[in-house]
Amino acid sequence: MKKEILNKLHKTQVEILDEIVKICRKNEINYFLIGGTLLGAKRHKGFIPWDDDLDIAMPRKDYEKFLKIAKQEINNDRFIIDDCKGNKKYWQPFAKVRMKNTIYQERFVKESEIENGIWVDIFPLDNTKKENSSTLKLQWKIILSLRKLTLNKVNSKEKNIFKTILALITNANLNARLTTIIMKMQNKGESKYFMNFGSQYGIKKQVHPKDKYLPAKELEFEGKRYNVPNDYEYVLKKIYGNNYMELPPEEKRVTHNPMKIKFEDGEEYKFEQ
Repeated sequence: MKKEILNKLHKTQVEILDEIVKICRKNEINYFLIGGTLLGAKRHKGFIPWDDDLDIAMPRKDYEKFLKIAKQEINNDRFIIDDCKGNKKYWQPFAKVRMKNTIYQERFVKESEIENGIWVDIFPLDNTKKENSSTLKLQWKIILSLRKLTLNKVNSKEKNIFKTILALITNANLNARLTTIIMKMQNKGESKYFMNFGSQYGIKKQVHPKDKYLPAKELEFEGKRYNVPNDYEYVLKKIYGNNYMELPPEEKRVTHNPMKIKFEDGEEYKFEQ
């Protein structure tokens, strides 16, 4: 992806982030930059130069509070919120805030399942009472199974007969709702750890003590300051290793490889397969 297109995409994503943060600050909702966005804030004071998405997370109570409040307070002329409870066509167990009148078409998603709109992902952080318990392992195993079923449903790649039949009988939104129930299994009562079940990474990398997140600190990101985990260096080392400040080799500097991007001003780009 050309640098000027990526820069424009980053600018759009920051606009979405700022709308989210405005609501969070007004309503005392905890949020954190996470994943590659957090790594970019620490290593580059902004986006990782080749990254094309933006991720934040919220403790489950804050996440659900945000979804309830934001649907009333968000600028409905420009933004829309998708979550599996509020949108029956939506198939992820985490939310996205999208900019209206834009397109980010993922390569692997079937045309009928396209999630239009440049977005920011919001992941819920769920409780887990132990760092590596049998209950946590069971939750993760079930979630991975549901995720495979869902990806088979929405994936645009050719399927064999078995996968085709499985896709026909799978309800992706129902899978996302079931996943959410499994994610919340340990949310009652006290716990010492957060787990991001929506992440691509597993238990070893995504279970963190709550005091590594709270209270939040701030880091610079694209010329502004946003909330990050309290011990963000611990979180980054847990996910990316001790050498997280080193740049990866060139062959690993990849985007999500979209098929089409359209911006709010109508400017549109299509990418070769």
